[in-house]
Amino acid sequence: MGKINKLDESVYNRLAAGEVIENPASIVKELVENSIDAGASKIKIIIENGGKKLISVHDNGSGIAEDDLLLSLESHATSKLLDFNDLSTIATLGFRGEALASILAVSEIEIKTKTINDENANIVIGKGGKILNRTISNREVGTSITVTNLFYNTQARWRFLKNEKGEEANITKLVSELIISNPDISFEYNVDGKQIYLSLGYGFNEAVKTIMGNKIFDNLLPIAKELNDYKLTGFIAIPSTNAIISNKTKQIFIVNGRLFNDLSISPVIQNAYNERLMKRTFPIIILDIIVPFDEIDINVSPNKREVRFSNKNLLHSLIYSSIKDTLIKYENSKNESILMELSGKSNNNVDSEQHFSFDSNIENESTTANFLQNDIIINKNLFDDNN
Repeated sequence: MGKINKLDESVYNRLAAGEVIENPASIVKELVENSIDAGASKIKIIIENGGKKLISVHDNGSGIAEDDLLLSLESHATSKLLDFNDLSTIATLGFRGEALASILAVSEIEIKTKTINDENANIVIGKGGKILNRTISNREVGTSITVTNLFYNTQARWRFLKNEKGEEANITKLVSELIISNPDISFEYNVDGKQIYLSLGYGFNEAVKTIMGNKIFDNLLPIAKELNDYKLTGFIAIPSTNAIISNKTKQIFIVNGRLFNDLSISPVIQNAYNERLMKRTFPIIILDIIVPFDEIDINVSPNKREVRFSNKNLLHSLIYSSIKDTLIKYENSKNESILMELSGKSNNNVDSEQHFSFDSNIENESTTANFLQNDIIINKNLFDDNN
């Protein structure tokens, strides 16, 4: 008798779900990204007991059509991808068609949704990979998804969750990053009945202030630079202020509207600051990068947080030069202000740190090239793709 057995579908689904749904924060990420892809302008996130008891995401997006509702809960069902070639130009955050099916496999889920063409909202309730009930109700256009009883049938995964405060911290960090990476969307985030964040969707500055607070925001410098087809905007910390902290938890990287992690960027940032940082301190930094879609590969891992760049050296050069250039301009502005004060003169244009700003024009490729040519020699290992 053969030794190879074909796994039961319920077993396979639970195993596959573990690749996408690692913890409560994974569920929040998948649900919020679906809301963003649905064109929502308002998203409300509610969690209880670190997401172990309840996760609920409400949006005013386009909703899910009645004919698509059950299909959306099946594995590899998506409206965002038709064939593999679409990956090179895909602009949506989701595309694998795994999120809802994975959540259904390891929890209890209720979906309440309505499109502009529906007379009533459609409701589906499921648990452990099975649909338990379908009904209708009332609500405005959009979707509400509530997840409870997480990992009830996957005890191995449940045992490896952090305590409630630890899982809550993971979700709060994720939500803060989602707010900053989607500054034109209004977010409300509630934990155990208490409002933590309320961002009104008034743009990048308002989103960063909501998360960082005014005191830290006042110690951030705007950056903007362009190199070839890569564009970078964002904020970096002023040295020797409260925007320099003891960890990297507030270093946020965004590419084409997608949050991503990349360990090779941190050494580039540290090198650009050079002697301006004390040992074991790190700047708060937000980098919003725009590149051609065919220059990156987003189909690397199920959680979609790893992104591969076809030209990592170009990315590192852009980050390094923009940070270094910004700090030099800030220091020159500050020194000029000090000289004005010492000489008894006044200059309203360079009066204090608060008046520091850049030209509205993004610096061009030739400026960056000249900067890099005349700058100090950088450790080339920093720009090795294997870092």
